[in-house]
Amino acid sequence: MKILLNTVIVVSIFFGSCVSSSNENESESITEPNIEKSDENIDIEKSKRNVCNDFIFKKYDDVTGNTTYYTENFFVLDEVTDLGFAISMASGSEGNVLIQFISAGKSKCIEGDAKAYFLFTDGTRMEYENDKDSNCEMKYIIQVIKGYEKDLISNFKNKRIQKLRIETLEGNVEAEFKYSESDKFQDLFNCFTKNF
Repeated sequence: MKILLNTVIVVSIFFGSCVSSSNENESESITEPNIEKSDENIDIEKSKRNVCNDFIFKKYDDVTGNTTYYTENFFVLDEVTDLGFAISMASGSEGNVLIQFISAGKSKCIEGDAKAYFLFTDGTRMEYENDKDSNCEMKYIIQVIKGYEKDLISNFKNKRIQKLRIETLEGNVEAEFKYSESDKFQDLFNCFTKNF
């Protein structure tokens, strides 16, 4: 009985000191997560800047005095069919953004009024009509002009693409975006449109 009583006293003292030490540090533990969160936000901002710096290139034309910003193609391919897209973006001196999708497969020809269908990860959808004349270069263009197409700009800035389908003369080309591909598209679009 004496051993049991001593054990209860020791356990009570141990838990009492833990409770009092956690109460003493309570004000510290409230501010700690905020510090970690702000550090995390700084790291995220740095990585976003790196995306802009690492993947967007600058070309100066000394004859016209114009500067063009552009990306190299990145690829979104369906793992089953090997159909998909090479995607690139560019912006000229006016600040408008050109998004180019080059389709891989089905047909080389895309009509001027062909549609692109976007499915976003939140379940919403958007369709868009080609901004390029009919061509057999496999090119589908979306021209983003500051002050116009506000829904399109908002969707690309704030949502992740899950799937893209583009109409061609001989059927649709469709590919599902991996998370990293969707993330890259969104980050690059945000770099080009940060002043929109």
